[in-house]
Amino acid sequence: MGLFTPAWNSKDPEKRMKKVKDIVKIEKLQKIAEQAKYMDVQQAALTRLALEAKDGQIRKAATEKITDEITLAKVAINDLNSDVRKAAIEKVRHPEILTKVALSEMETLIEAENFYNTMPFHMMNQPAGTRLLSKNEYLSQIRSRCYSDVRIVAIKGISDQNILKTLTLNDSNSSVRMAAIEKINDQNILANIAKNSKDSDVRVKAVKKITGQSILVDIAKNDSNKYVRIAAIENVNDQTTLATIAKNDSDYNVRSEAIKKITDKNILTDVAKSSNHKDARIEAVKKLTDQNVLTNIARNDEDEDVGIAAVKKLTGQEALISIVKNNKNKRLCEVAAERLSNIFRETDSANILPETIEIVIKSMSTNRLEISDKLLKVSKSNPNILKPFFPSIKTELNKWHNDSPHIDTQHEDHRDTAPGHLDGSGGFGAVYSSRDCVHTDGKRHTDRKHADDHKGKACLAKFPPFFND
Repeated sequence: MGLFTPAWNSKDPEKRMKKVKDIVKIEKLQKIAEQAKYMDVQQAALTRLALEAKDGQIRKAATEKITDEITLAKVAINDLNSDVRKAAIEKVRHPEILTKVALSEMETLIEAENFYNTMPFHMMNQPAGTRLLSKNEYLSQIRSRCYSDVRIVAIKGISDQNILKTLTLNDSNSSVRMAAIEKINDQNILANIAKNSKDSDVRVKAVKKITGQSILVDIAKNDSNKYVRIAAIENVNDQTTLATIAKNDSDYNVRSEAIKKITDKNILTDVAKSSNHKDARIEAVKKLTDQNVLTNIARNDEDEDVGIAAVKKLTGQEALISIVKNNKNKRLCEVAAERLSNIFRETDSANILPETIEIVIKSMSTNRLEISDKLLKVSKSNPNILKPFFPSIKTELNKWHNDSPHIDTQHEDHRDTAPGHLDGSGGFGAVYSSRDCVHTDGKRHTDRKHADDHKGKACLAKFPPFFND
């Protein structure tokens, strides 16, 4: 018995390979793969296990020991199990075989379409009432069995720019297309893809790798997708082109991105004055610093929001005073007055114009506390500049006093027969235990503090004595 040699261990290559081919049982093939003396027999057994075993673990274990890259490619392309496919493709190193795997979907679909066109198998032996598959449906079924995971891995080992271009333009899977474009660095091929790919994400990726200004300008102006145009704009340097886009592009985000790239002040001014889109004019205004230009825009732009954007950038008192006094747009005047209030609070009293003080006093109801504090400081450091406005200041501070709630500590629980007070329950002489009383004139006062301590009057008292004469 010990002298018996299995046929699959025969010295005759043809005999041993025929034996392996004839074996049916998977367990027998596993035994041969483990015990065969000859490499050709072992690899033949492993190949059959990788291609035929129903158990994915057995296929994977066999694949890990296979050395033939063509067989590995076949497993990678066809196996249903992703772990088996991964084990196969990771062992492939030859560029031509990797290319075969990467292009497998396209080749499979071409073959399937030809087969569909020439062999009307879909019309044969159809059960009654069964709808025939259309070509697209048939190809979709074929495509579902083409696995993108192995194509992506295969692409990592491919450097041929034309093959990568083919994959980028034609593979049905977006992840495959993106993996391919990542490896392309040929500027002509990138330009071709940027112009011709139907996938906007691929075009964006291509555009970001392009350095040629002419192609970038063309794409920035003409691509149908706003994100592709924005990607191109990021690398466009020509200021005139950026101005054209900023003024004319149909999309707000594209216009905004173009304006961000504009550094030439004259071109910014042109956009701020002549763009048909108010958002573009506003974005350009925000980048301007020339006070004369800003004043011109604030006075002359027909759109209120553009004018306000310009006013907010003004720093000169004269321009703001002119707008407050001469502009017919109420909101614009209010914003200009607010800017003057800010300038008034932040500027040394020696540099404050009388007209600024006049406007600030008239608008101080919006920011009484800070403005009154500033007025108080000016009254002590430069009182002469305030003299013409003493009456107006007193009027505004008294108004502040009268608008404040009355506070009174003289009235806790008390009997009040004064005709000026009305009990909430009616009648005079009622006992007031509430902290809130209402005068017949409609003014409210709250116990604890007297009216003379209101903010307006208290502030007025802090001014120099001659101020209150």
